[in-house]
Formats: sequence, structure tokens, C-alpha cells
Amino acid sequence: MTDTQSLLLFFIDGLGIGTRGQHNPFDGLTGAEPLAIFQNEKPNIPFEGLLARTDAQLGIEGRPQSASGQTTILTGVNAPANKSSAITLLRIPLSNDSAFATKTRLHSLWAHR
Repeated sequence: MTDTQSLLLFFIDGLGIGTRGQHNPFDGLTGAEPLAIFQNEKPNIPFEGLLARTDAQLGIEGRPQSASGQTTILTGVNAPANKSSAITLLRIPLSNDSAFATKTRLHSLWAHR
């Protein structure tokens, strides 16, 4: 029997960790966990999950753009900070910090133990 771990990433555009108030549709909504997470409050994450609070702006002023966080996680390149076009960005080799490179290293270590 193999010992495996799973990772589930949710990417939902426009959903962040906001403040409570009438401006936030999740405030007071029953059954919205784990999506209803508020600033300065401990989240209720099911299945012993973990929450990594991140800066969706990635150091760039203005509203975060669609898929910029996903691109950064998967390639290891800060996509919004890269001055290249999206087409050029796709040609950038994956950095050693990318999710794919990390998975490959872990798989290689696992296979050779």
C-alpha cells in the first residue's frame, strides 16, 4: 500500500478574505464555509485542511487579474510583475520553485528511496 497525500487548490476569481459587513455577501450567510473567511478571524477549515493567506496583487498596484495567481503558482514566475506578454510568459522555463518542479523533485525522491 502506498502512502499518498492529496492537495486541492481552489481558484475562485473575485473571492478573497474580506471584512465583515453589509458589503460582504458571505457575512451572515449560513453554510458558506469554507468560503466565508474573514480578516482577523480564525477560519473553520474542514478535513484538517490548511489555509495559506496570500497577497493576490503579487506586489503590483491595482486589481488582481484573472489567473495571475494560478500562473505564478504553477510556473514559479510572478506573472503580473513580468513585463512580457502572456504569450512570451508561456515560453519562460519553469523556475525551481514552481509547483511542477517541486512535484517532480518529490516524485524523484520517492521513487529512489
